Formats: sequence, structure tokens, C-alpha cells
Amino acid sequence: VLQQALHHIPNPNAECMLRNVALRLGQQCVEDAMTTLPDMPVIKAIQKISWAVASGSMHLVHGSNEDIHKAFDKFRVCSQPGQTKLPDSEDVQVCKEALEVLTVSL
Repeated sequence: VLQQALHHIPNPNAECMLRNVALRLGQQCVEDAMTTLPDMPVIKAIQKISWAVASGSMHLVHGSNEDIHKAFDKFRVCSQPGQTKLPDSEDVQVCKEALEVLTVSL
């Protein structure tokens, strides 16, 4: 029983080493992230993805901004009270991810 218990007792040396490795890795990631910032076309592409998915028209990612705007207006009109049209959960997840990436990028 004591030998089995030894496997479950935390080792402070291992935790300290793990913490130090995590700190160094985190510092290196911050330095790498600061040297490679996204340019304007990347930010506009992410914005376009989030708008297209929010309108329920993922196929318009390669379309014009006006087409996405029209689809978004049409989606909003269909979503009036009594005519509830909810987006797919996958579309909502893609939109959330795109907005998170956009937030980090800016």
C-alpha cells in the first residue's frame, strides 16, 4: 500500500522543473508572437470569415463584402420574432474562433 501511495504523492522537484520549463516556453512564445504580426490582408480575411459565418453564408467567404452584407441583412430579417432562424452550432463555433483570432491579431 505504501509503494502505491508513493506514486500519488507529488514531487516538488518535478513541479518546480515543470514550472520553469513552462515559464521559459511562455517567454519564448511571447517573443515569437511579437516578431510575426499579421498584416492587413490577413486581418481582413479573418474579418470576412467571421461576417460570412455570422450571416449563415459560409460559401460567401470568397464573395464580395456587399454580398456578405446582403446575406447578413437577409439573415437578420428572417430572424425577426416569430420567424426564429438560429445558426448552426458549428457556424457559431467558427464565428467565435474567428473573432478570438481577430482579437488576438489586433
